[in-house]
Amino acid sequence: MGPHLSNSFPSGHAALAWGATCALVLAPRTWLRGLALPVAAVGSLLISIGVVAAGWHRPSDVLGAALLAAAWGWGVHGLTLLGGRPSGSGRRGRRWATPRRG
Repeated sequence: MGPHLSNSFPSGHAALAWGATCALVLAPRTWLRGLALPVAAVGSLLISIGVVAAGWHRPSDVLGAALLAAAWGWGVHGLTLLGGRPSGSGRRGRRWATPRRG
């Protein structure tokens, strides 16, 4: 058995990296997010390439991890929209509006 046959789907390393990138996408809009998001995305890509190049996982394992992280990110985003959405922000922080019904 080669190293590719003993690993599992999806890649845990890639899932963690892409999950952190998705968390930054969901983070509040600040100047830090604009700096951290491209760095996290490039880091996630390098980790994904690294686990394939090292022979730890197949490319499909890494792709599955990225899709899994994206699905969780979309799910969390959907739950935040159900719970209320930001109506604006000021110097005192974000205010949350409740969704209109009916």
